[in-house]
Amino acid sequence: MKISVVGDVRDPVETGLARLGHDIAFDPVGADVGETVAGLVLRWRTDPPDLVHARGAAAGVVALFASRESGVPLVQSFGGVEVGRRDGDAERSKVERLLGRAAAHVLAVGDDQRAALLGMGVRRSKISVVPTAVDTSAYHPGGRAAPRSGCSRLVAVGDPLPERGFQDVVTSLRSLPGTELVLSASPDGPCARRLAAHADVCGVGDRVRFDGGTALPDLLRSADAAVCPARFGADPSAALKAMACGVPVVATAVGVLPETVVDGVTGRLVPPRDIAALARALRTVLTTNGLRQAFGMASVERVHARYAVEQIAEETANVFHLLVSSRAA
Repeated sequence: MKISVVGDVRDPVETGLARLGHDIAFDPVGADVGETVAGLVLRWRTDPPDLVHARGAAAGVVALFASRESGVPLVQSFGGVEVGRRDGDAERSKVERLLGRAAAHVLAVGDDQRAALLGMGVRRSKISVVPTAVDTSAYHPGGRAAPRSGCSRLVAVGDPLPERGFQDVVTSLRSLPGTELVLSASPDGPCARRLAAHADVCGVGDRVRFDGGTALPDLLRSADAAVCPARFGADPSAALKAMACGVPVVATAVGVLPETVVDGVTGRLVPPRDIAALARALRTVLTTNGLRQAFGMASVERVHARYAVEQIAEETANVFHLLVSSRAA
């Protein structure tokens, strides 16, 4: 099967699909949308793929125009972001609704996202749930760990955008003495500077550090716990990468995270924006060695049982095969 993947970020699933023998072409979204669409249409008219898979809303808009011009079926996915529920971002929700309804098929990363898509008017028969994948050859417990100080270490992954809730973790550090927070992000940019200023106001500036240069698996393996405190729009990939490294996760119960982190088994779930509950959960995990180790072992088992890239690639290929064969019939 020949698949064109439109998007600016490569996913390990595409590597898994290539290992299964599928022909994968990557098409980034250029700065000039019209030029990107025209280039895809020209290529697909002479050498059409069996389908195009668009990752994200911006890629979906490009792929939708190009697929309509060339007759190639479009499969749309939105990653781990929360769809259809962005207060104050009505325009983006409109685009998501358009893409969900216009695409031949939609991949959801979990039941929560499927429910949101149904609420946007996407037909149930057009939605398949395929979870986010983890490359367990890169993320596993046995590799090198980044150097660390004598403090307990929390690691958070991703740019410090307000919706990620990292400011809540910084605030919680006031009641977690001897604990540092390392963010896998650059210290540059307005969001990072605001977070650093908030840490100074809270009196924990010396225990908050940005480290965008260390390899993420190494940084995760150095952590006592990973924290995913999203306020909304939670992407499960950070939690899954930590779990694959044998690191327990403390996360907020938003989006697909409750389907990813099993409360009391692989980590702890807390309500979003509840700093007291977040601090209590982190303290429990950080100070209870046996619990932390049990969470870590269960996390690795869960990732290998449900989220390994080989399994998710098989599930994705099955959905694509059904779509292509049904259209041919």
